[in-house]
Amino acid sequence: MNNNLWTPSQSGPAVAEAPELLKIADGRVLAYTDTRTLLVDEEVVDTTPKEFELIKLLAEKVDTVVKDEEISERVWHDPEAYKTSNTQSVTLSTLRRKLGDELGHRQEGAIRRRPRLGYVALSSMSGLSLENIENQANERYLIADDRIEIDPEQQLIICDGEPRSAPPRLFKILTQLASSPNRVMSIFTLSMGVWGDHSPSTDSSIRVGISEIRKILGPELGDKKSGAIRTRQHIGYYAAKTLKGY
Repeated sequence: MNNNLWTPSQSGPAVAEAPELLKIADGRVLAYTDTRTLLVDEEVVDTTPKEFELIKLLAEKVDTVVKDEEISERVWHDPEAYKTSNTQSVTLSTLRRKLGDELGHRQEGAIRRRPRLGYVALSSMSGLSLENIENQANERYLIADDRIEIDPEQQLIICDGEPRSAPPRLFKILTQLASSPNRVMSIFTLSMGVWGDHSPSTDSSIRVGISEIRKILGPELGDKKSGAIRTRQHIGYYAAKTLKGY
């Protein structure tokens, strides 16, 4: 159960559904999802539908970094929107202004930016548990007997200590696989992770992507049978935690 969802207790049969409330910043920012009302320090603040949807998403995932792609998909229904338009950043800037000087402060306010990743809404403004958030932002994935390290923040693939780069599409595929080593993922699952609801109608994009990733990893680590990224026939692909097999 998400402790950030609060429903007033009721005695006897419910006459109407109690309002669902999302809260951040020690409860100083409250979002009533049924009436789409935002309160800041007990004052009602007018928001546009996009602004409310944005703070609702961040509050639902309080203390968790929400990636730019997810924000774009949820609020603008296009996972690439943040790349092609400044609407997302403008909306966030406007929302911060409505939160006020303290709560809306870019570096020390209730909503923080994680460079190249996304945004996070904080549950508390005092004694912040930022260590956990920093760990999320700096999380790295290790596969192939730790010979391959995936750094999501720097968008880097490190093979045997050597940094390598990959196009965003390929990096997303590899990161998905490396985040759950030894777990077989279908082409559909990988496609949804890269393109969301706008996934290509054919499976060839993922297959070609896997082939390109293997080339980036090199002859040994990229070997189809004994390398880091392996195929489960008619099922999908997985990242091998160890090269000894799975």
